[in-house]
Amino acid sequence: SDENVYTASLYVAVSNLPGNVWSAYSMDRFGRKWTLISTMMVSGLSLFVILGINGSDGVLAFSCVFAAVSVGAWNALDVLSVERFPTTIRSTAIGQLSVVGRIAAIVGTVLFGVFAGTDVAVPLILTGIAFVAGSYLTWILPPTKATEGAAE
Repeated sequence: SDENVYTASLYVAVSNLPGNVWSAYSMDRFGRKWTLISTMMVSGLSLFVILGINGSDGVLAFSCVFAAVSVGAWNALDVLSVERFPTTIRSTAIGQLSVVGRIAAIVGTVLFGVFAGTDVAVPLILTGIAFVAGSYLTWILPPTKATEGAAE
């Protein structure tokens, strides 16, 4: 029913809260890079798990896992992005990343709709692959320092 859709959406949205708290702790305890690597990997794997679940309760549970963990990836990515650029060009670089991100979000939404019309598994698989690949690419990045202006 329509009410179930709204309730499920509420559960997924609320699952972001513990993810935000955990990511803040994890970045301080384990570092930004390892937080990003682990959260992207778990996010990608949770999407593959969703594909194997038949019941709506299981799909909802792993959608909540995905939301809680992927918000941590976004938080770590935001911090790492800032640390990657020298102070003199940081604002410009973050602005350019924001533009690219918004364009990619539009393209991704359109492609998700196109693929979802054929088979729901296709966009989930592609997104899962992107998260796992992002985890690997983060792993091969050089480390950053946790101090202000570290990229200088």
